[in-house]
Amino acid sequence: MKKILLIPLCILFFILGALIEKFARNLTRDLCLSETSRFRSFFSRPWIPGAFFVVSGLLLFYVWGVSFSFFMAFLLTVGLFFSALTDLYSGYIFDAVPAVMGVGSFIFRWAAGTSPLLDGIMGALAGIVIMAFVRWISRGGMGIGDIKLIGGMGLGLGLPLTLYGLYIGILVGGIVAGWLLLTCRVHRKQPIPFGPFIALGGIIALATAPFLGTYFNIVLVWPWGC
Repeated sequence: MKKILLIPLCILFFILGALIEKFARNLTRDLCLSETSRFRSFFSRPWIPGAFFVVSGLLLFYVWGVSFSFFMAFLLTVGLFFSALTDLYSGYIFDAVPAVMGVGSFIFRWAAGTSPLLDGIMGALAGIVIMAFVRWISRGGMGIGDIKLIGGMGLGLGLPLTLYGLYIGILVGGIVAGWLLLTCRVHRKQPIPFGPFIALGGIIALATAPFLGTYFNIVLVWPWGC
């Protein structure tokens, strides 16, 4: 079944990735940051977002197969990827995207029962509290949009995957920020969009969720586990 769907899925993922980037670029056309113009130029080549979405989509399909888990993971990936692009291009994460992610995840988890719903709520709360703390100690260095994004993502991922994804995002974000500062590509007070790192952490968490449960004995509830 997976082999039969492979080629159509590759085509679908490629087209969808390119369309998402084009929509994000057009939406932020009047909000473009001069500091991130090089990223806008890089991602505006259709094969870049298309290839990213092919890789992400195939990984999710390989891990989850034809299932509701794949459907939900893919929808979350769409929202995360779009938010990463708008943040990278303009410094803005549009409220509607985390809201749709959060409300949709809440409805799905509510329909699945108490345990999945509580897992989603705890994931959202944990992510919001951690990001709000980072914003406080950085004196506003973390944007409100990032906090909203992690809230929407947390409702979808649940507590364990949210913490896992946030850890990856902070780790990669810290490494990249350190490299940019050391190479003088940005100055110390220049804001660095954190949305792309949240999105990256969330997508990696979705693609590796079963391995996290298997190798670290972490219990994952629906839709990522039993």
